[in-house]
Amino acid sequence: EKGGGSLLRFTGRRWENISDKSFEAAGAQRFYHDRTGYIVLDGSKVNANVSKKTGKWRDVMNSYPEDYTETKNVVSLWIDHGKDPQDGSYTYLILPAKKRQEVENFDLSKIKINNNSRQFQSVTIGNTTYVAAYPLADIPLIEGIRLETTNTGLFMITREKNRLKVTVSDPTQLLETMNIVIAGKPLEIKLPGGDKK
Repeated sequence: EKGGGSLLRFTGRRWENISDKSFEAAGAQRFYHDRTGYIVLDGSKVNANVSKKTGKWRDVMNSYPEDYTETKNVVSLWIDHGKDPQDGSYTYLILPAKKRQEVENFDLSKIKINNNSRQFQSVTIGNTTYVAAYPLADIPLIEGIRLETTNTGLFMITREKNRLKVTVSDPTQLLETMNIVIAGKPLEIKLPGGDKK
């Protein structure tokens, strides 16, 4: 079920092919492109565009040669923050490797948004909490357990019986180690280097 270059929007009854449009609706808006679902949760104004673009992969990943360029259709989907926004916020989901039916039927009631601030974003689904944190974040997790970090990081904390499994990622790809404190225990985590970043 490849979406190719098409961007689809769920109208509540069916999927429609869209391009170069703006949408504003109360409640969640669902979009689908190339096996990925996008759900904008808070009724924000959303713009969509599909157009040919030329770019260098090197601008995204340093492992590509400097002269390697490509021209392809690019799907753009963005939230319109309005003119000169002040302390605005928005919430959305990205659902990779999904079929249209899965995006259409995705149960939003399973998601608990814990925090959506400048310092950190935190969401819980089942027994897993997902966190995007910025330096000096002090994040309440569950039952009095906290996560503290001095680095920007992405974290996945899963409760498995009476243990916590913590998965860490450095979105900057600049760090060699990441220092965190979880449940009062300081940890220095060695991050992958070289081509494993």
